[in-house]
Order: sequence, then C-alpha cells, then structure tokens
Amino acid sequence: MKTLDVAGGTAAYQRVGQGEPLLLLHGFPFTSECFWPLLEAPPKGLELIVPDLPGFGRSTPLPGPALTMEAIAGWALSLLDGLGLERCHVGGVSMGGYAALALTRLDPSRVLSLTLLGSHPFTDDAVGVARRHATAEEAEREGTAGIVARMLQVVLSEKAQPLVRTRLEAVMRQASAQVVAQASRGMAARVDQREVLARFYGPVLLVTGALDPLVPPDRAGQVAQLPSKAVARVLPDVGHLPQLEAADEVRRLLETLPQGGVQTT
Repeated sequence: MKTLDVAGGTAAYQRVGQGEPLLLLHGFPFTSECFWPLLEAPPKGLELIVPDLPGFGRSTPLPGPALTMEAIAGWALSLLDGLGLERCHVGGVSMGGYAALALTRLDPSRVLSLTLLGSHPFTDDAVGVARRHATAEEAEREGTAGIVARMLQVVLSEKAQPLVRTRLEAVMRQASAQVVAQASRGMAARVDQREVLARFYGPVLLVTGALDPLVPPDRAGQVAQLPSKAVARVLPDVGHLPQLEAADEVRRLLETLPQGGVQTT
C-alpha cells in the first residue's frame, strides 16, 4: 500500500499492473481490498490505481457530516494530480460508481472511459433516502456490526464462494462508524447523473449481476439506452459485486477498454 498527501490528509492506494491507468473506486463499506481478484491478477494492458476512499482503510477522513460523491470525486482528482496523471480510465463498484460519475461530471476531460460495476446514475427514491439516513443514525448509535451483517446478505449471491464471503466480511468490519455514517448521508444526497452519461464522449461499460437485488439488470438496460457509447453486460449467477463473483469475466471486459490518449503532467 502506497500513500500520498491529498486534500490536507493521506490517501492510501494500491498500484499494480502495466499499461494505461485505470482508477477504480470501491463501494460501501469496503476498502480497495474489495478488488482483490483484480489486484492479484491485473487485466492485461492496464495499470490499476485503487485507493482507499477518504476515511476508509488507511486514508484520512474528510471533515463534515456527509461524504458526498462530489467530495470523493474531488479527492480522487487530487490523487490523480499527485500521481501526475492527466487522463485515465475510471471505474467504480456500487458507491464507487456513483463517485466515478461525479468525477466525470466535474472534469470529463480527465476520463478516457467509464466503467460501472453494480452501479447506476439514478438517485434514491424517498424510501431509499430515508433508509440511508437511518443507516447513518444506526452507525452512530450502535456501531456497524448490524449493518455489516445485513449487507452481507445482499451484496453477495447465495452462489458466492464461502472464502469470498469470509474475506469480504473482514474488509467490511474495518469501516468505522464515523465513515459509514458519512458515506450513507453522502449517498442519500447524490443527484441524478444520467445527463453525465448522455453527454460523455467516451465508451461506457456497465456490468451487472443477474442476481443483484440492489441494482437489478433492468437498470443497466435503461442506462444502455442513453445516447452514449454504453455497453451493458449482465453476468449470470452473480450478485452485486461482479469483480468478486465473476472476476475472470470482469477482467476480460476491462481488457477490452480502448487504448491510447493517456498523458502525464
């Protein structure tokens, strides 16, 4: 794990592989380790840059009651600046996809392609917003044990290997109550980002698990209908985290990302 001073704090990140840079943003409440199959065997032709988002893992938290997607996006752009990367491929899983979309909205000139794993550009409905605020309040009041236990039941399908479930649970239990509350409120506050995809000039890859209860495949289909270069892939027998349950297929799809155009400062 490497570190870099970003936004008045420390950004911890992993950097593996060779080729064009791909910034991968993790979901909630994980760390960069939720990409472990890709980190252990990176896609050919790509160099993965996988940070612990602010407050998660070894990265310093950002101040404030909410960790908004825009705050994560600005932090990630500062990380790219610190690494001397003018442009790169950008992707994220679940919450990381929301942040990747926010980054693309803030500065699309930095983004060569956009990959969303188990994610989408839509906002939460009123019930979803209320649920996220309730999660934040529970974390502050009772800690994260109950939240982690419930989430394990929905982020992985019943077909997930036991070792995957055990390792992911260990990753989730690292999250502090503070950052769980911050991120929950940040996701509740996110805006609709369909226009980002409609206007984005580059390729868009959407990967959804057929067994994902949080982001059903029909949502990916709706995104693929937007006037952009969006390609949707639904993976059978896979839940919310395709990079864990179908790592080989996700790796193969990432290897199809267009090459060329990367510049460093």
